[in-house]
Amino acid sequence: MNLSNINVCHVTPTISRHGGGVASYVWDVAVRGNEFGIKPLVLGVNDPDTAVDIAKYTPEINVRSVNRKGPGIIAYAPDLLSVIEQSATDLVHAHGLRMWPIYGAYKAARKKQIPFVLSMHGMMTPALLQRNKLKKKIAYALFDRQTLKNADLIHATSTLELQHIRDYGCKNPILISPIGCDVAPEPNPQAKQEFFKKFPVIKNKRILLYLGLIHYKKGLIRLIQAWAKLSKQHTDWHLVLAGPDNMNHLQEVQQKINETQTAETITLTGPVFGDQKAAAFNLSQAFVVHSDWENFGIVIAEALAAGKPVLTSDQNPWEVINKKNCGWWIPLTQSALEEALGNVLSSSENELKNKGQNGRKLIESNYAWNAVYKNIRASYDWLLGNGQRPDCVDII
Repeated sequence: MNLSNINVCHVTPTISRHGGGVASYVWDVAVRGNEFGIKPLVLGVNDPDTAVDIAKYTPEINVRSVNRKGPGIIAYAPDLLSVIEQSATDLVHAHGLRMWPIYGAYKAARKKQIPFVLSMHGMMTPALLQRNKLKKKIAYALFDRQTLKNADLIHATSTLELQHIRDYGCKNPILISPIGCDVAPEPNPQAKQEFFKKFPVIKNKRILLYLGLIHYKKGLIRLIQAWAKLSKQHTDWHLVLAGPDNMNHLQEVQQKINETQTAETITLTGPVFGDQKAAAFNLSQAFVVHSDWENFGIVIAEALAAGKPVLTSDQNPWEVINKKNCGWWIPLTQSALEEALGNVLSSSENELKNKGQNGRKLIESNYAWNAVYKNIRASYDWLLGNGQRPDCVDII
């Protein structure tokens, strides 16, 4: 592909495992950018796992991390400004909101007089806006008002997110483009054996997988309650909850497991990455995330790409799951979850496999990185004066 190079600085507060789906997306978009002439600099704020987690991406990707000063909730890291200002970047693309690094990225872009792009990753979701309103008001006054008003382009991952952003009052140009996800390769056979060795209780079981942050919005308490009602009639199944603790929610999850006496049928694996993550997807028969809200739900795309049917809530933009018969897109109620979970556990292997194959085809046709990145590249070119506004950019 003969494209002139664009140097892009991707900024997000957390580039380690603690960043969840946002950090995962930043790494994906940085890695895949090389195929489209995008030369990335990934920049974030240090936490205890940053050094370990960024090691697998260097030296292939230029990565910088800076130390914060003061409380982690703000993540004030003034050195971030100088890193951007001294870099050869042509465009700054920030990921997140309501924290200082996003505002700092905007300020650095303005000082360098280069375009500033903002991906908010669901920060305008109505359910999220209702939480911690005072903190959001403070963040808006300190950081977000200027950042939102002056962003040259905002990225929405779906028409639903576009509507949320417009409803908030943002009149910026908005790129509408999903998060890319390629069909997953087969995992290393050794990784599968290592997974069984580490968690022997799951061997010879049909696995229902949750993978993501152990976070209050993911509906894990509802899932455990539903599992407690149904698992006794489906002893061939085992529930695997994989992911790092977030906001100390793991303690609540463990308490609910103890209360429902489901410890023998639920395994908490902690964080899984790389081959172990691929093995977890491969070994499962179905995937579940009945979340209170999702902006896009990259892990849903990953599960579908791995050929696994997905059970999820209707508080995310994946209604296509029902249309393409690749899982269950259901209301955010306990009764709906119990009914759908019963359907999952009662399904034959062939029924689940057929739904999974439908999901894989959906990812191949609609969410492959090659198609997604063409929109991103075209939008960057437009901002830099090297092309016309692409059709995927909405203006008012």
